[in-house]
Amino acid sequence: MRALLEDFAAGVFAGLRRSDQRATGLRYLRGLMLDGRRKSMQPMADRLGVGHQQLRQFLTSSTWGVAGVRRRLAASAVDLVTPQVWVVDDTGCRRSCNSPGLGSYNGTGHRGLMVVVRSCSLWQSGPMGGAVFIGGGCSAADEERLWNELFAVGGRVVCWPYALRKRDAQASVHDWLTGELAKRGDLDVDTWIDVPDRAIAGLSSAQILFIPGGNTFALLDCLRARGWLGRVGEFVEGGGLLYGGSAGAILCGADIAVAGLFDEDVVGISDTRALDLLAGAVVYPHFTAADAPVVEQWAGTHDEPVLAVPERGGLIFRDGVFRETGPERVGVFPSGAIELTAAVC
Repeated sequence: MRALLEDFAAGVFAGLRRSDQRATGLRYLRGLMLDGRRKSMQPMADRLGVGHQQLRQFLTSSTWGVAGVRRRLAASAVDLVTPQVWVVDDTGCRRSCNSPGLGSYNGTGHRGLMVVVRSCSLWQSGPMGGAVFIGGGCSAADEERLWNELFAVGGRVVCWPYALRKRDAQASVHDWLTGELAKRGDLDVDTWIDVPDRAIAGLSSAQILFIPGGNTFALLDCLRARGWLGRVGEFVEGGGLLYGGSAGAILCGADIAVAGLFDEDVVGISDTRALDLLAGAVVYPHFTAADAPVVEQWAGTHDEPVLAVPERGGLIFRDGVFRETGPERVGVFPSGAIELTAAVC
């Protein structure tokens, strides 16, 4: 088994120029295969007999190109699946789409085309790309169904608490999230507070990017100033899972201007364009029935459909399809602008 693992690691990490990086990559894969809390850094390092900082540095700040590694992993997956067919799914959307993984962009401002490619055999299917998870209130209890799917696999969770401007508030987010995820098993929370801009290189090794609530304008301003907005799209395109709750949910949409209905622009931002990872839609979190007239009026005066997500609701956007997690329904304004797949109760 070890010989097979070494051969696999040699192929996957063949593009890494430094021998110490290739060796650490093999060590990390061995750690994943051993018994115990597989993807949590400290216990993994203890089982391997190495310092956990060595593994953490390899995943978060070492300067190796993740794109080549992912290409070789994809090639290995295709070899394993042995696809008999390639399934191309084209799904129309209401307006032009410029989201990672969606294939073509017609640039007309009218009808776009989202393309999803799967490699399929009789027994297996391999979708490409990640997913976006939208929470209406960023509460573990209210969003239990959404969180159950988001954290089902485990792994490294990078948290960006930048919608909160004070350091102690950001640190409290780390404590809260660590406490909530401790109940869910094998998850390693890495909250970025005092990190340099170059730390973004380490995002590609995470499984989940978690962006919670606060002030939406401050959040967008911070990420734009750091030059990180484009890297979020690359993360999702590369297979990562992105969670946005409250302000983080709004950020996932095409524009954050809708946040002006309840948020104060504390930074004086002029460009409200956001991640645009939801096929041109914008997000209104904390939605209640009483908000419907206001949201409907806003949608009627803007060229963007609105996904109105209640605190006890959730939405997953994967492979060009919006799927609700429930238990409360997500509203769409104007009605019928976006097709949602209802939650299975």
